Amino acid sequence: RNQNFAMSRRNAPRPKFNVKPEPIVLPAWHRTIKTASHVLAAGSIVYFVVFHDFGPQEHCFTPIRNFLNAKLFRLSPEDEQEVNRRVQLAQQQQQQ
Repeated sequence: RNQNFAMSRRNAPRPKFNVKPEPIVLPAWHRTIKTASHVLAAGSIVYFVVFHDFGPQEHCFTPIRNFLNAKLFRLSPEDEQEVNRRVQLAQQQQQQ
């Protein structure tokens, strides 16, 4: 008897609905939310790899930071000379 009941339920016609379900997020905002989440994820990755302080010990991002410090976050020779000149002036003024 249980098998006949189960078989009749499987073969029962399903009701057809002509109403589409409402989206949870409005379609116009979907692309904006998706883009914002990607930008936020990429920004947090860059922050943690480049800027976050993990302490004085070596960590997995040290080689990347060393490379970036050598290539990107370095003063030009002219700027370095200007900084050195200003440091010497400040030291001379403190001694007087």
